[in-house]
Amino acid sequence: MNKEKQNKIEAIKVSPEFSIMEALKKMDESYKRLLFVFDRNKFYNLLSIGDIQRAIIKNYSLDTKIDKILRKDPRVSYSTESFEIIKNRMLRFKAESMPVLNEDKELIDAYFWEDIFSDEIKSTQCKLDLPVVIMAGGRGSRLKPITNVLPKPLIPIEKKRYLNIL
Repeated sequence: MNKEKQNKIEAIKVSPEFSIMEALKKMDESYKRLLFVFDRNKFYNLLSIGDIQRAIIKNYSLDTKIDKILRKDPRVSYSTESFEIIKNRMLRFKAESMPVLNEDKELIDAYFWEDIFSDEIKSTQCKLDLPVVIMAGGRGSRLKPITNVLPKPLIPIEKKRYLNIL
């Protein structure tokens, strides 16, 4: 694993002894919603913002150790899986990072969303030159009884809706 990837993992690494509040602070400072939980330098689990939300809904104290709220089945990948399988899993679960474990469940690699999908995101972003009309009218009382059934933007004019004419 290269140094850059190790640094990314260090930035999101926590211990099962962290409190929920400490984990939230770590998420805030790293701008991430998923943390890697390590116990004595060995990969242990994942902690997501969803795990924290569920704990708060269940009235857990923010002083509760994160070990108490971790899922039993974290979404991880294994070294025996192809890159395409791992990439598709990340897409399906919208996982911002995906740890890759070996047979002994040791962390051997990790993939990060911004490293895999940044080119695809950039290629889909383009500037559009589209006119925009913001409807800021009243109740449409002058068009009654038609506006009792249809909102003004959907009223047909010459067999087209007003929104389609613009």
